[in-house]
Amino acid sequence: MQLGSGAMSNSVAELEDADVILQIGGNARDAHPVIGTFKAGAKKKGTKFIMADPRVVGTAHFADIHLQQKAGTDIPLINGMMNHIITNNLHNKAFIDERTQGFDEMWEAIKDCTPEVAAEVTGVPAAKIKEAAELYAKGPNSAITWGMGIAQRHNAVATVWCLANLALITGHIGRRSTGLNPLRGQNNVQGGCDVACLPHFLPGYQIFDEDFFAALGGDPAVARAVGDKFEEFWGVKLNRKHGLTSPEQTDASVEGKLKAQYIMGADPVTMNPDANNVIKGLQNLDFLVVQEPMMSMTAEYADVFLPAASCLEKYGTVTNTERRVQMTRPVVQPYGNSRADYEILIDLMNRFGYTQNQLGPDNKSTAASVMAEMSRTMPQYAGVNYDKIERRDTRYDGVRWPIAADAEEGVRWLFTAGFPAGKVKLMGQDYKVNSQIAEPPCDEYPMVLITIRDLYHYDNMEMTGKTRVLMELDPHGVFELNSATAKKYGVAAGDKAKLVSRRGEAEAIIKINEGVQDGDVISNFHHPGTHINKVTTAARDPIAHEPELKACAVKLVKL
Repeated sequence: MQLGSGAMSNSVAELEDADVILQIGGNARDAHPVIGTFKAGAKKKGTKFIMADPRVVGTAHFADIHLQQKAGTDIPLINGMMNHIITNNLHNKAFIDERTQGFDEMWEAIKDCTPEVAAEVTGVPAAKIKEAAELYAKGPNSAITWGMGIAQRHNAVATVWCLANLALITGHIGRRSTGLNPLRGQNNVQGGCDVACLPHFLPGYQIFDEDFFAALGGDPAVARAVGDKFEEFWGVKLNRKHGLTSPEQTDASVEGKLKAQYIMGADPVTMNPDANNVIKGLQNLDFLVVQEPMMSMTAEYADVFLPAASCLEKYGTVTNTERRVQMTRPVVQPYGNSRADYEILIDLMNRFGYTQNQLGPDNKSTAASVMAEMSRTMPQYAGVNYDKIERRDTRYDGVRWPIAADAEEGVRWLFTAGFPAGKVKLMGQDYKVNSQIAEPPCDEYPMVLITIRDLYHYDNMEMTGKTRVLMELDPHGVFELNSATAKKYGVAAGDKAKLVSRRGEAEAIIKINEGVQDGDVISNFHHPGTHINKVTTAARDPIAHEPELKACAVKLVKL
């Protein structure tokens, strides 16, 4: 939104050649193990690492500087770094003048957040904040990566704005091995966003709702033209008002305003916050369709279940976190009556009276036809086709967007010549209104739950939970806390306990981990037996509507 692109500005392989990497809000070793290997390779080549995470985990073990901030204090931490950079003239004044606007206003927002003030709020010593600021600013090529610990927060947009400010004031963007690099949660989150699995967009991040675009400061005529273009291409009249996000759909179903849902590629009962409320919403629907390769907790509430082929049973593509479009290929035939998702959708549209001509003589030709439609309607994908993907799909190469229709190779790093919107506005954020989690601890709920991803399991475990070796490595949910916190609450390693929040309860086994801060408890969200999202809060970001899945107030009870 700020820079004009919602993806990694640089490629993963470039991390190996960065001079400095700042990782915040994520543990790449466990949550993004492929990217974690590139980071390990970078360390061997001499890259300096700054790790900002409430836990001593993953990269923190070999980080040159570990900033162990309190949960929810990312904005004052980043502001403290920027304050030190500007105060000591380490900012890139030429880049700021040429490529940004609003520097004075941003400085007004952060000038009181000195490293000493940030230290009081975050718990990170001021000397470490200054050291990290100087290391990142001096680079000379510094990259920022972040994970769901930043994205799944009630102030996610504000926090990412701060990270963008940090890169912009130092000029660490628009070059190789620099940039702003969000690490997406799954292998095709980027691709799903690209093709408009977001209610405010049509494919290619093209806004069609005139009122919404005007509220963002855009020209309504541009949104009107987008809607007109897609109506002409698809040959149908479109509803010109944007839809609801997943949490908003839960709200509407609970209130009785939403009567039916079609859910595919998602398991909101397991993966969305405040799961008891999600279940209430599903039970309140008149009709629910679930389309998945395997049964899930959500599918148990479905009126109709449509069996979908897995990625190993069909041709298709995923677009990963570095904007690389990669092909999936069938290695086995679809099981039983399952079919590729797009074949099911095309068949349904034809039955509904919206004639679709993409179905080919085989699965690959159908998938290639869908990709051809994408390349015609999405400017970023103009040069993407199956022949090119197969020709270029190697570890360091691949097809990345944006790619022109006549180009053989896409853009590896963005913003070399400038930003899509011209000079980027620096969006200063006041740490005083963004210095804690949405639901801070209190007398009744004195602990902070932090949810994480685990190395051995994937999302709701519908696949990895059926894999014997992975279940042997990680058989059940755990609550991780340090020995001092365990002693305070009368529990020991191996004890069974439950976490209780304002919304629900979850049970797991106690595990002692001295890398956890006092008063914090860590749990992954994978294990259905624990079902930690019965506890988490549905508080959400006011702009992106992303829920705060990563932290909430709880109490611990020994069982």
